[in-house]
Amino acid sequence: MLVACFNRLRMPIGDKRYCISFTPFHTLTPLEPFPTHFPSHASCVYSQMYPRKTQLQEREQQRADELREMAKPFARHADDTDMNQLLKEEIRADDPMAAYMLKQREKAIVASGRTVRPKYKGPWPSNRYNIPPGYRWDGRDRSNGFEKKLMLYKNKASATKKDAYRWSSENM
Repeated sequence: MLVACFNRLRMPIGDKRYCISFTPFHTLTPLEPFPTHFPSHASCVYSQMYPRKTQLQEREQQRADELREMAKPFARHADDTDMNQLLKEEIRADDPMAAYMLKQREKAIVASGRTVRPKYKGPWPSNRYNIPPGYRWDGRDRSNGFEKKLMLYKNKASATKKDAYRWSSENM
């Protein structure tokens, strides 16, 4: 039987993507027991072997944000600067300045040097995944009608469900 070695921790081979080196079973010393779970640094070893930079950076950023949020007190007051900044940045649907603020955000993104891809402006038929069309789309629906029938069926089923609930709870 072979075992994988992780910095003097040894474990039976189960998942080969975590394996760094192999040692014959008879060479193990009895002082080092087999761990019952993967070592905590096994994911670090895997991430160093197969780097996915953007995903790892996003994960680290999310962890840092969560730790920062956990360090804050549970009760928030009117003078909390983070909460006030978050509420200021939120764009509401009934805000008369919403379109202007969106344009300002886009200008700031362009000024920062990030690439901004053009988007289709105008209405389009709804689809299963709410995917917008490409910016060069001419507005003509060239589908075979499946998405339209599917959306019609889903809307009809949800309307029937709502009507059935209203009818069943009408005289309670």
